[in-house]
Amino acid sequence: MLKIWYNNNYRVRHGSYYLFYGKDKVGIIAKVSNILAEHGVNILNINQNIMEGFFNMVLIADMTGAAVKLQDLKDIFTALGRDIGVEIRVQSEEIFTAMHRI
Repeated sequence: MLKIWYNNNYRVRHGSYYLFYGKDKVGIIAKVSNILAEHGVNILNINQNIMEGFFNMVLIADMTGAAVKLQDLKDIFTALGRDIGVEIRVQSEEIFTAMHRI
């Protein structure tokens, strides 16, 4: 399963990272959060900004109670990204951390 160390107290959460990039438009966060809620995925943290009309967001989610597998969420978000013109990447914490390790 996917794991995130949380709050330095050694509690482990099953989690994933979601990365979003694209032209800003109304409703991106609403669509994303609705999909996660429908599948029992809890949002732990969202960091988003808009620069020169482009939307960027990193979302960390707890999949402990998820009613869907990570690969299925990847497929759902790939389709959503095509529909709304936003690039969406879904990664496990392990892959995200490995990619950002120096």
